Amino acid sequence: MKKLLISFSSIFAFLTVSCSTNKPINSNTTVNTNDNKLYKNKYVDQLLNLYLSDSKLKDSYINDQENVPDSRFSELKYGLTFYPIFIHRSLDYHVGQHYRVVIQKSKNALEQTLRNDWYWVLDNITQFKYNFNPYGDLYNEFEKDEDLFKQVEKDLGSLISSVKNKNVQKIIRVNLDKTINEKVKDIYTKKEALYLVFDNNKAIKIFKYENSGKTEFLMTTDLFIFKDPNNLEVQIEQLENTILDKRKAEYDNTLKTIEKNIESAKKRKEQYQKEIKELEEKIKNNNNNGVVNVATPVMAFTFNFGNTTPATTPKKVEKKEPTLDDLKKELEKKQKWLQQSESSINELSKKIENLPEKNNATEFLKFHATDQYNERLKESLNDINKGGWKIARFSMRGIYEQE
Repeated sequence: MKKLLISFSSIFAFLTVSCSTNKPINSNTTVNTNDNKLYKNKYVDQLLNLYLSDSKLKDSYINDQENVPDSRFSELKYGLTFYPIFIHRSLDYHVGQHYRVVIQKSKNALEQTLRNDWYWVLDNITQFKYNFNPYGDLYNEFEKDEDLFKQVEKDLGSLISSVKNKNVQKIIRVNLDKTINEKVKDIYTKKEALYLVFDNNKAIKIFKYENSGKTEFLMTTDLFIFKDPNNLEVQIEQLENTILDKRKAEYDNTLKTIEKNIESAKKRKEQYQKEIKELEEKIKNNNNNGVVNVATPVMAFTFNFGNTTPATTPKKVEKKEPTLDDLKKELEKKQKWLQQSESSINELSKKIENLPEKNNATEFLKFHATDQYNERLKESLNDINKGGWKIARFSMRGIYEQE
């Protein structure tokens, strides 16, 4: 269903033009008077208290966030132009080195905003536009993705969405301290997924955790829309449990694959060792005799069956034992293969050793890391949406300044 999104060949031209278009009029834009300050929302106040326990630091943070310069809009607007969330990983295969530098800078700017300026993002959340995005890291198609696009567009009226009212209606908290394997040790503690509910059936997710005693936030780039606005807690709990199950399955499958490859490499090693020993014995015997043993020629005959022409004399094909040079070449080849198998075993063993570290929360929560959160989220939503969509994922597409 890629045709419903933007093609790679036109992505930069199209998005650059879109950045220069007139800003849409947002009828839901709210004047930021003292009576309508975001921090007066009780759920945002809860977030602030989770983020900063010191009241003075909290007040200072709010003041800084409410005075973020307007240039931030332009910074994010162009950042999302050159780092489009819904196809970000695929750009690695379609752009040159120059654009890769621009993309990385755009990605870094977006990440820092979502980590450190999440309050500013929430205060301006109605200005963000989100694009329906059922894909993972590499923008790969999957079975019935076209049907999913059609269902979502039919039910929601568009493949573009946004938050209409910035007032948070609820926070749904899910504990993320469950481990995927006893060997996986996390530096991060007190991990939670905070789902901020807007417009009755929409949610934005913030990862919360403690790192070296300091509370950190990371707002994700997704807007979740629930087909059924009832029992959001149950649906969100199911989503997080499915993500955890996918992480466990990925870990177990990777471990089994590596162990299987090690077993195969060990069998090859044993076979090569056996063959090398036999070759060394043959070479030794030949050296002791001073000559190369030549076996009695083996004759092979060729016959023509079903041929009416007179029979001809069968041709003889003689096979001789390998020469000493042949044996030495074969030995050299086997020894090389043995070294390769030993190297393979060592590399695979190192992968098993590093597997827990590569699957801890530090790696899983890295901003848009390959084959981590985004991929497990995609797999989980695919399972949940079988038989018809229940949770639609939209990703940041652009931002427009308030008029």
